[in-house]
Amino acid sequence: MRIYNELMLFKKKPSEVPENPGAIEVKLRPVLGCPPRIYVPLVWAALVLTGIFVFLVLPGIRQNGTWYTVYSDPPDASVLADSIRVGRSYEELFVPRGTKEIRVRRPGFRDEVISGRVGGRILASVIFPRRRELIVRLSLEEGASLAADGIAEFAAWSAVGTGEKRYALPPVLSILARDLTTGGRSAADRNELVAALLPMVRDARHLADLARLYYLLYAPDSAVNPLQIAGALGEGWSLANERFFTHGILEISAAARQGLLTAPAPRPISPDEADAVYSRARSGNFTPIVYNGRSYIPIPALKAPIGDIEISARNYRPRYGSFPVFASVKSFLMARAEVSNADFAAFIAENPSWAATNRLALTEAGLADEGYLKDWDTMRKEAGWAVKPVVNVSWYAAAAYCEWLSGKLFPDGMRRVRLPREDEWEIAARLNGVPADAADLPPALSSAFEAEGGGIGLLGMGGNVREWCYNPFRYNENRFRPPSSAWLNPYSELSPPDRPVRGAAFIDKALLYPAAARGALKAWQTSPVLGFRVIIAGDALP
Repeated sequence: MRIYNELMLFKKKPSEVPENPGAIEVKLRPVLGCPPRIYVPLVWAALVLTGIFVFLVLPGIRQNGTWYTVYSDPPDASVLADSIRVGRSYEELFVPRGTKEIRVRRPGFRDEVISGRVGGRILASVIFPRRRELIVRLSLEEGASLAADGIAEFAAWSAVGTGEKRYALPPVLSILARDLTTGGRSAADRNELVAALLPMVRDARHLADLARLYYLLYAPDSAVNPLQIAGALGEGWSLANERFFTHGILEISAAARQGLLTAPAPRPISPDEADAVYSRARSGNFTPIVYNGRSYIPIPALKAPIGDIEISARNYRPRYGSFPVFASVKSFLMARAEVSNADFAAFIAENPSWAATNRLALTEAGLADEGYLKDWDTMRKEAGWAVKPVVNVSWYAAAAYCEWLSGKLFPDGMRRVRLPREDEWEIAARLNGVPADAADLPPALSSAFEAEGGGIGLLGMGGNVREWCYNPFRYNENRFRPPSSAWLNPYSELSPPDRPVRGAAFIDKALLYPAAARGALKAWQTSPVLGFRVIIAGDALP
């Protein structure tokens, strides 16, 4: 009984037992005397308003303006708003609100300017941004040379080489085609452009880009269709056959690389065959002819092999596109020696704009670089300076010297002094008998008139200094050479900016077969181991 009574003492009344034992009751206290039923709704309202402001209003305040898409012809134009670049055409770009000057700019074309007020939207600009479109057709700038700019860029990519084939190359020629389509171009111009570009093609990627250019210029205003493709292929193949490009195209095509297509190989030129041609030619008369105190060696009209003919020797492979071919040259006179410092000083005396003191102006004009005639005034005080070959001269300076000398020697214009073309230089070097390598050449710069000689009397053709040549440098020039040996005019807008550098210098001890060695520099560049010699060209030469 006593135990029952004790248990009853611990038994709670029904009112003291909670209905839900697991529930926790939280009671908000008043804040500054404000009860929860008032301040809780206010807090929620503030949060909602803040969210609305942050997501719907603040973006419009921070970026108040219009999103524009500019459709330009040609594409890839820069878009500027008040002289500040905001993007490029065919991309969505933002222009702030206010009175603005929108300028569409592309090199080679006149700027298109659109002035006016740009609107904006504050509320819900993220969800419903203000968008507008502009359609702009750019017109060619007077005097612009789109082809020259495109060729220069393509030549730069051609010089990169083909070693990294896993990397994509920019479609330089496809972009050029779009630009030329805007400016208009005739079929004749199209063919000449392709003929100028093809010798710079080095692999299937370049060839594909060139094919796109040809098609875009063939059918600029029509959609791609089988008939247009067939027409472009037919005309392109006719051009290739006419210009004797067929073999070169087949050889570097993707199909040939994959073994799907075999190009008929040209007849190889053996070293013995080349030696026989030059040996017969050496039986002629090479008595020097003197003009203004300088000797010139007559080079006969000749069809002879050039390029890396010696590819079978020493496991040697052609360099710099020196593909072995037969070349035909007319007769000309080649200077026995390289142009000396004294010769060039005489030119400067009558043409002070080419003096070393005018280096900055020449550099700014794109005719030379900062190395032009470096240390000229200091070195001219050294013994023997006058008779050493002039170096640190740009191609433009060498060409100016030739023009000056032409006027002095042949004021009637019947003959012309100029730099030798590559085929002229190499045929003369091989006639002269350039050694198989430069290992035995003098280790230092020699007098232009005491350099190593050869069989027909030319000096310094295998060493001393490298020499500028006249024609534009194109990597595969030999592979796409017509039988007429036609060369591109270096002053043409279709000419790339590089110029050939031929022969060896006194520093080239490991150079094999310097007669075939090719290199290139920009026409404005200079080098302390690069000079030049001149030739006299004309129809009445012996």
